[in-house]
Amino acid sequence: MESIDGRNQLFSKKNPISHTNQTVEPVPTLPEQVGNDLGLDWDDTGLWAESRIVLEEFLRSQKMLGRGALLSLTRLIVDALEWTQVHHRISIGPFNKLARSRAAAASKRFFARFPRSKLEREYLDQCDRERAINDETRTQRHLAAYLENWQKRLAKLQRVFPSLRRDGWRVPGKTEEEVRDLLIVELLWAIRNPYIFKLYERPGEEASFRYLRRRKDNLRRRRKIYEYTPKLIAQELYRAPETPEQVLIAKEAPGSAAEIIEEIKTGLSGNRSRWLSAMQEDVRKRGKLNLASVSQQLGKNRASGSRAFRAIRAEFERFQARRDN
Repeated sequence: MESIDGRNQLFSKKNPISHTNQTVEPVPTLPEQVGNDLGLDWDDTGLWAESRIVLEEFLRSQKMLGRGALLSLTRLIVDALEWTQVHHRISIGPFNKLARSRAAAASKRFFARFPRSKLEREYLDQCDRERAINDETRTQRHLAAYLENWQKRLAKLQRVFPSLRRDGWRVPGKTEEEVRDLLIVELLWAIRNPYIFKLYERPGEEASFRYLRRRKDNLRRRRKIYEYTPKLIAQELYRAPETPEQVLIAKEAPGSAAEIIEEIKTGLSGNRSRWLSAMQEDVRKRGKLNLASVSQQLGKNRASGSRAFRAIRAEFERFQARRDN
């Protein structure tokens, strides 16, 4: 594989090919191939040609790594090479020696965090997925084998984790067979839209499993049934009745809050008052405050929103102090 400098010489003025009408496409190096596959822009990293050669050596030595692991490892090595470019001095020794040492340390940290067995499972799941996605056989045997494998694994997960807790694989109101069929249909849809899996690729984790777990959680949220224990049932049956004072306070609370906000607005500047009105509207729509959304609506940046929020909160605290006194 040629270096970056070697490939650039292909189009130099001394090369007669560059003066012909024939279009010659440069052969991409391994880092460029990885960058295209993972969506990395090497121009943004600022890696030197020597650093890219070191990166290529390390990427060539890695076998059976899925996209999630390869992306994470590549970023670690790139960070190590960028650090080397900044801190290298001639007195330390050759640049390549220090760069390889830092890259090896980054690679060692990565494999200490993610065991080889998990990385292999991620890679094998990716291979099975890609065979199913690109299956052009008449019987589509690769796709059928992929779906059958996950049908069996789902059945095993339902036996091992039958609870209604977050790690369980039951869905209230549906049988185990119905849940498996729904999840397999979701998996088939994802195979027909393979870009979906890129959202679930992580080092040492099977993207298919992460996708199915998310789909299962969505099914459970749509059919949520609360399980009442005897203690909770007793609390519901024997809850103390509300007093007339509590009923009156509950009825007047919304009006009192609106009156307080209107009174506080009178003490705010016009700009702060607009911020407070926008925050009220955002809470009314979302159920909670999102400063980034409010800032965008007002055409301001997030820092301005934070300053306005602190000023309004301080005004509320002063108002509360006046009422307490």
